[in-house]
This record gives sequence, C-alpha cells and structure tokens, in this order.
Amino acid sequence: MVRIYHLKQLVFPFWDFARYAVHDSAVRNCQILVFLSYRLQPIPEIGVLEIELTEEGIKDSLFKGIPAKQRCLQWHSVRVTQTPEDAIVLAKSDVCSVQAMRVGNNAWSMQYHVEIESDTVDNWGSIPAYASALQSTLGDNGLETMKTESSAIIDNCMVVAKQIYDNFMLSIEK
Repeated sequence: MVRIYHLKQLVFPFWDFARYAVHDSAVRNCQILVFLSYRLQPIPEIGVLEIELTEEGIKDSLFKGIPAKQRCLQWHSVRVTQTPEDAIVLAKSDVCSVQAMRVGNNAWSMQYHVEIESDTVDNWGSIPAYASALQSTLGDNGLETMKTESSAIIDNCMVVAKQIYDNFMLSIEK
C-alpha cells in the first residue's frame, strides 16, 4: 500500500518534514490500516495494470491533476473488501475495488505503486515472499516481464508520484 512512506525513500527529500507535520499514524498505510477497522481478502494483484479514479477520486485534492486512468505497478497479495465506516474510495481496478481511499480529511491509503525507480522490481523481487508471489502469479519469467513492463511506465509514474506528493504537501499546509 502506498506509499507516501516509499516516496520518502525513492523520490522526495522533504519527507521528514511531511512525516512530522501530519504525524506518523496519519501517513503510513500500515499504521493506518492497523488503526482503522477494515477487512482484507487474499487476492493477488501483481503486474503492471490499470487503475481508475472514481468520481470521488477525480475530485479529491490528493489526485488533482492525475489522469483518471493510469497503468501502475501492482504487487500485493490481499485486497480491501470492507473499508472503514467513513472511508471514501478514490481509485479502483478490475481486480481490486479499493485501490485508494481517504478516511477523514488527512489520511489516504493507496494499494498501487507510482513510486517506482529503475531498481524497484529487482529490489522487491529479491524478497523471498515477493518473488514467490510474483512467480505464482506471472510464471517463471515474471520478474523479467515485470521489469520490462515497469520500465515502460516509469516516466509517467514519476510524474504522477511528484504530483501526488505536491498535492499532499498542499493539503497539509492548509
């Protein structure tokens, strides 16, 4: 899930300011999902796949200026099947009806990845559990397929990641 935390490591130098400005629990999805009431189902979605913003997502301040449809890196083995009571679904895909959501005014969660770099697939593919999920979903050549497909979208993902970051920073300044 998103991944403002990953943006810190891969893209943006001002992460510590943002993290402390909105408090850790409001930023890191793993903490958000532990804190909030939700349900998950073990359904893998792995590959470079299309997500689509919902009507609410198109209007949401985090996704301002983001294409309504985009191809993104997916590498998760569960999907949200029930959102927290006051969550608003902001993006979806054919496999996962909750690709992004917002709870309240300041907590966003993303299931898909736009924060990729040229070595992201290799790095994640070296994690045994990720490699196993990739192979069982995409087959023996899954890592090479994923590298080729993610290379084709990396420039667009970086533009989208920067726009999301800029939008996030504007949101916390208010």
